[in-house]
Amino acid sequence: QSHLLQKKGIINQIAERNHVIELGINNFKPDKFYFKRIGINESFTFPGFCAEHDHLIFREIENENTDYSSYRTQLLLSYRAVMNEKRKKEIAIDSYNRILNSNTLSPYLTDDYKKSLRQGIDGYNAGIRDELYYEDFFLTNIDDPTLRDFKFLTFELPKIEVCSSAVFTYETSAEIIELMKQQEYKNGKALTEIYFNLLPLENKSIIVIGCLNERVNTCWEFIESFQPTPQGISFKRLSDLLLCQVENWLCSEGFYREKLKPREKTIFQISHESSEHLDERRELGFNIFD
Repeated sequence: QSHLLQKKGIINQIAERNHVIELGINNFKPDKFYFKRIGINESFTFPGFCAEHDHLIFREIENENTDYSSYRTQLLLSYRAVMNEKRKKEIAIDSYNRILNSNTLSPYLTDDYKKSLRQGIDGYNAGIRDELYYEDFFLTNIDDPTLRDFKFLTFELPKIEVCSSAVFTYETSAEIIELMKQQEYKNGKALTEIYFNLLPLENKSIIVIGCLNERVNTCWEFIESFQPTPQGISFKRLSDLLLCQVENWLCSEGFYREKLKPREKTIFQISHESSEHLDERRELGFNIFD
C-alpha cells in the first residue's frame, strides 16, 4: 500500500485521534457518495509501489523539512499522483472485465450494459495512454536533474484542514467531445494534465499546482487563477476544484463537523452532478469553506 501523501508532516496535521474524514464512493448504492472516518494509516493509500521502491523514490519528500518550492519536490509529489491515477484506471478496467467475463453475472447483463462497460474500458485505456505519455517526462526528469520539462506554481495560504493530491484533465468533457473530431486526437494525442497538491502544514497550507511546459499555453491562465491576489484568497475557486474536478481529498473531523455535515445532502448532490456534467470547470453557487 503506497501512500499518496506522507502521514508524518501532512496528513497528521489535520488528524484527530489519528483519524481523518474522506469522501467515499459506493457505486452499488443510489446515493453513491458519502463521508467516512478513516485511520491515517489507511488514508490516501493505493496498491502501487512495493515498500523498497516507494522509499527509494520518495524518501526526499517524506520528512517535515521538505522544501515545497523545490522543483524536485514538486516533481515527486505530482509523479505519485499520476501513478495513483493510472492505478485507479487499471483497477477499473479489471473490474469491468471481471463483470463481462463472469458466468454468474452474464444472464443478468443487458446488451446496453455490456456496451457501456466496453466503452468504459476504452475510455480508461485511452486515459492510461495519456498517463504513460506524461510518465515518460516524469521519469526522465527524476533521473536527470538538469531537465525542467514541467512548470509549477507554489504559494502559501492560511492553514485549512483539507489536503489533496491529484491529477486531472484540464479539458472539459464537452471540449473533449469536440477535440475527438480532430485527427491528432483521434490518433491518440494526450489531453492536458494538471497536477494539484493542497498540503496542510503546522501553521499554513501550501498549494503546488502545475503542468507540462508544452501545455502552458493551454492551461496556465487557469492555474494562475488559484494564487492569492491583492483582494485576498479565492477559497471559492478551491471549493469548485475539489467538488468538480478532484476526487482525492481529506479533511479533519472538525472541518467536517463545522463545514460539511450540515450540508451533506447538497455536497453529495453536487458530487453526483459533477460526475456526469460536461463542464468540469464551471462555477458553483456553493463554497465548502463558507
